Amino acid sequence: MADPGGRFEKIHAKGVVIDREAAVVGSLNWNNNSADENREVAVVLEGTEVGNYYGQVFDADWEGGDGGSGIGDDSSLPVGIIAAVVGVVMLAVVVGRQIEFE
Repeated sequence: MADPGGRFEKIHAKGVVIDREAAVVGSLNWNNNSADENREVAVVLEGTEVGNYYGQVFDADWEGGDGGSGIGDDSSLPVGIIAAVVGVVMLAVVVGRQIEFE
């Protein structure tokens, strides 16, 4: 996900892979304070293609290695999924701007 030699060595993202059929990805910490008090986001991506991708990334991270992604070229994230995530994030920003915090 992040290039170990690049500008961003670490990312503030968490995720859950569900039976390799879906993935939840975002910055949300898994507690009530983060959900209620912080401006964090998480999206659910459904489908075996995305579930397999994030499952392979998880497996590679779990096994360690040389810092690369550890997954083959055939498991790159499809452009359609990237476009969907960007669309969801943009929608979240538009909706989020309409929310007034007390």
